[in-house]
Amino acid sequence: GLTLDMSLLVPAVQDSVKETIQAKMDDLTVCLNRSVRSHVVETMADAAAMYWPTPPPSTHDDRLVAVSSIDVHPSRRKALRNFLNDHRAVFTHPMQGVLVEHIVRGKENILAVMATGSGKTTTIMMIAKMYAPQQTLVVILPLLSLHADMHARALQCGLVVSQFDAFKPFHRDANIVTVAVESLESKALHKYLREKASAGTLYRIVFDEIHKVLTDGSYRSAFMSTMQLNLFMVPIIGLTATLPTTLVPALSADTHIVWNVLRMSSNRKELQYSINRSPDPTQSLVDHVNAVLPTYGRKDRGLIYCRSRVEADRLAAALGVSAYHAQTDEQPIADFIAGKYLIMPCTTALGVGFDYAHVRDVLHLQLPYTLLDKYQQDGRGGRDGSPCRAVTFIQTHSHASRHETEHDLGESALHDWIECDDQCLRIIPSRFMDGVPITCSLMDNAEMCASCVNQAGLSPPDQPRRLTTVPALTVNRARTSGVPAPPTLTKSAPVQAIVCFIVRLLSSRCFAGPCPPKVISVQAIVCSLVRILICFIVYVSVAFRMLFRATPSVHSPVTGPL
Repeated sequence: GLTLDMSLLVPAVQDSVKETIQAKMDDLTVCLNRSVRSHVVETMADAAAMYWPTPPPSTHDDRLVAVSSIDVHPSRRKALRNFLNDHRAVFTHPMQGVLVEHIVRGKENILAVMATGSGKTTTIMMIAKMYAPQQTLVVILPLLSLHADMHARALQCGLVVSQFDAFKPFHRDANIVTVAVESLESKALHKYLREKASAGTLYRIVFDEIHKVLTDGSYRSAFMSTMQLNLFMVPIIGLTATLPTTLVPALSADTHIVWNVLRMSSNRKELQYSINRSPDPTQSLVDHVNAVLPTYGRKDRGLIYCRSRVEADRLAAALGVSAYHAQTDEQPIADFIAGKYLIMPCTTALGVGFDYAHVRDVLHLQLPYTLLDKYQQDGRGGRDGSPCRAVTFIQTHSHASRHETEHDLGESALHDWIECDDQCLRIIPSRFMDGVPITCSLMDNAEMCASCVNQAGLSPPDQPRRLTTVPALTVNRARTSGVPAPPTLTKSAPVQAIVCFIVRLLSSRCFAGPCPPKVISVQAIVCSLVRILICFIVYVSVAFRMLFRATPSVHSPVTGPL
């Protein structure tokens, strides 16, 4: 019979086992490569979608914003040059030309919100002289101190000007007739306006500093009579430098006037903002005054705004000058302009309408009442285009008081302003006044505030400060809208993504396991590890079973046990 040569069988079995194991390992390698490649791509796609989502389509128009919806006729500039007798004169801002165009067209009521020093009063003088020389502009003034300045400027322009008086004769056909706001309740004024309107000689009604309707209306009832100006069928022009976008609806409601709003940026590039904190703000202010006065030129002046008449008088005595407030006459202002005193303490009585060009310092002893007050008072400085220091002196641990008012006049914004002095000091005021934040660096050749000067010596952050924010979807909003809330990104997010990839790899089809959910748990990781361990044991046992089934106890004389 045939005999089996075991020495020939062992190499054959060994080769067969090797080939079988090699084939299985090749299949396993191909499967692993395919699975790894597939899941790497899937995981990268998931991670990209989760942590770097495709930006949504733009919802805003990224074109430049037009200065105006109407064109300013070139003849308006010619009229300006003839009025100023300067063949090189131009409008201080394009919006000044737009204002002229709207007033002359006379089709609607205009609310012009234009920065301090932008030429609102000059515009009125030009209109009166160049476009209505035979008619009358009636100008409503909310403060008695504004009449003298308006009259002086009108006379300089060669205009006839008078002040309405219900009990005394006045020039009824003057180019400009100024009216105290208290006269809005006078029947004599209503009769005068009706007569002018009937005769066709009432050109326009101008309400200067019209924001006072909101700020002073609660204690000056005459402002509530503003709505009666609608009775005379001529366009009404409202002028102000301080009317936030949020207050326009309130002004329309109080005046019963539908306004066409013309708005320009409230920011003044000449102002150098800073906050001075010290245990004794009064002494710090006096030290500042003593330091800057020797640097003043012949025309340079400084204003100090105080919260009360008593405080203004006390500071004036300490500095050896005269103060101006509601209980004084016009002599302190005359002395100030003439150069008898280079610095003048004052109150909010001089907060609007005062137009001296060469104010080099606007100082606040303690915080003003509102951000609107501060902006108006700061606006008295730098009207000649030269830099002006706008310094607020407060105690070291001072906080702005918060009190409720009928309208938001900037009390909370003022509080935020002194608390956030580590950022540009223009951000919060511009956001409140214009609805758009701006910084010193984003303005054309603007003076740097104290915060920006300090930041200039530091290294910039990795990411620039964002001035606008996009409201994030809240959990409640996501749930109610049926849209899943976006994943929360934490510092451990990259680690979680890596763990997710490993677990998905271990639980792939190569190991006959389902894909885990995106939310990783310890239980899922443990289950996946157990699964791969079991699969590894099964593969090893199958390989050895195949080997030992063919040669149950065979030893090789050369290599030892197989």
